[in-house]
Amino acid sequence: MKDGQDPSDYRSWIGLSQTGRTLDMGPNGGWEYQTPFTNAGLDCADVYGDNFIGPLGDSKYAGETSCAYDYTKAAYLDVDQERTSTLINYTYNLSDDIELTARAYWASNKTTDISAPIPGKIKFTDAMPAYTTAEGLDLRAVPEGGSMKYRFDTAGNRVRETTDNIYDFLLALDGITDSFDWNTSVSYNKYDVFKWGTGYQLIGATTDLVGAWNEDTNSFEGWDPRDPNSETPAGATANSDARLTSSALEIDGGLSFELFELAGGSTGLYVGASYREEKLDSQVDALDEAGLIDGGSGGAGGSGERDVKAVFMEMAFPVLDNLELNIAARYDEYSDFGGTFNPQVSVRYNVLEPLLIRASWGTGFRAPTLEDLNQSTSVGYSNVTNYLKCYQDGLGIDGCDIKDNIPVSIGRNENLGPEESESYNLGIVWDITDNFNMSVDYWSLETEGLIGSLNNSEITQTQAELWQMTDAAGQPRPDVSVIYPGTSISQNGAGKLTAMDNVLQNIGLSERQGVDTKFASTFETEMGDFKLGLAWSHYIKYTDSSPEGGVQTISRNWSGTEDYPDDRVNFTANYLVGDHSLFYQADYIDHQSTTDENEDGSSYQIDSVVYHTLSYTYNMPWNNSVSAGVNNLTDEDPRFDISGEYDRGTYDIIGRSYWVSFTQAF
Repeated sequence: MKDGQDPSDYRSWIGLSQTGRTLDMGPNGGWEYQTPFTNAGLDCADVYGDNFIGPLGDSKYAGETSCAYDYTKAAYLDVDQERTSTLINYTYNLSDDIELTARAYWASNKTTDISAPIPGKIKFTDAMPAYTTAEGLDLRAVPEGGSMKYRFDTAGNRVRETTDNIYDFLLALDGITDSFDWNTSVSYNKYDVFKWGTGYQLIGATTDLVGAWNEDTNSFEGWDPRDPNSETPAGATANSDARLTSSALEIDGGLSFELFELAGGSTGLYVGASYREEKLDSQVDALDEAGLIDGGSGGAGGSGERDVKAVFMEMAFPVLDNLELNIAARYDEYSDFGGTFNPQVSVRYNVLEPLLIRASWGTGFRAPTLEDLNQSTSVGYSNVTNYLKCYQDGLGIDGCDIKDNIPVSIGRNENLGPEESESYNLGIVWDITDNFNMSVDYWSLETEGLIGSLNNSEITQTQAELWQMTDAAGQPRPDVSVIYPGTSISQNGAGKLTAMDNVLQNIGLSERQGVDTKFASTFETEMGDFKLGLAWSHYIKYTDSSPEGGVQTISRNWSGTEDYPDDRVNFTANYLVGDHSLFYQADYIDHQSTTDENEDGSSYQIDSVVYHTLSYTYNMPWNNSVSAGVNNLTDEDPRFDISGEYDRGTYDIIGRSYWVSFTQAF
């Protein structure tokens, strides 16, 4: 519960969902939420189990009560993972001038992810009567058209087992002649994923399984989900299965020449071309395809393919012995996005022999992946600000603090555009001694057309502002999809949000600036060699533009705030003696400020964390080696925000893990 808040108010709690055991009275009952029982002196834990909290009122919806579910007690933070990989790399000189390289890589990853029981909804086609069970529980009546927000804890937790396999093959030739050097290669990679999930709700089946009142026996016969002693019948839950296969075949080649002499040496030119075919096939089971699985993938699979042709070149101009200019360019032709040209220029200048100044500028292009364009819909529950309710109740849109926990579907968008970027870099490299060097680089990256999903609350805010604008003009209210195609919002008669559709979009612009600093040193002693490394990355600026009420708005600098740590430090130490090697790594993620407050009014801060890695390698006398290690040695948890959530892009949920590897060279 939030510090200093009212324990009887649902809004005062963190990690609760009203989809526990809560009645929705529907259109004939004012759409109110109420607990399924009316006994005074009983709480929800007494009736339904320790994971249920209540009865809780709701300060945003007066007169309502619920038996909420504490999903933090039922969802595991641990994920079981097993990974196996094999790499074979082979080189052979076909002649004095031609070398063959062959590589084969396979990796298999198996994970088991356990989450809280599925939050579902049971519709009552007929009115549910009030009566007292044999155990003395007074059940509340539900009018016709009502429903129940029901947590299927009786079916156990949801379990999602995922098996993915990566296959990567390469065959390459490199050759030299008196006039030029050449290279060519063909590569093929394939990614297979199969997901098998249990404990999901079969939509519609639960409604059919609900029993009814028998007037002849004056008793309820069959399953009554309000009654904890009424056994859930078989057929209420189902599996959710999905399969994805993606592949890419690429052929490339190039020639390199020496063109003419400059003061610093020969000018070099490399020209090349490539052709790539990409394919995606994403499938879900028939019930998911029909949208009948609650908590599953939520929709149909998809498939797509594209080919990409490219030509590229690079020229190196050794203007002086200590000055080199490099120019590169690339043109890509996508079968689904057309052509794009991206140049790059860089310069390297040795002020002194050990001191190098370097700078670069270039543009970039990233087309949406086939997964972005074609992958199946994902569904998850999210707290969304109900700007519509605030506007309807005359509370105003600005400052709205009513939030509803609803299922949000994020779907594919076949009309996505590409991301385009511009970057530059300025830095120095200094070899201070033969055993110690450092580098400092300032960098900037600006990206337009960022691909991502809209903030869910932005959709409701835009819809409310559209209503406000058209109501003032006396015009019909438009749907939010006129601003954000593919999005939609559902409300019930009481104004509560009940569902939302979101889609991937090109949501705006991002500007990032930072400084990367690195130190490296080597010490040779009679006891062995020591290699030390330190890398520090510091964000100076992290801004983006995102829609606010349908208008693109530049954000403040997010650097150092929640989910955007402004400092990361990586330290490595490697000790080598004879055939033995001991390696240590520490990864530091800085603390982050938030807009939340502690009970004493001070600002809540997300703590910093250090992850430790330790490994050992033994080089055996037959061109092979064996290694073993421990990742996250101290079993650090992610660092959580005030609501008990964490950013999956910043922290790793996997705790302490162990690994062993074997390498053989021939």
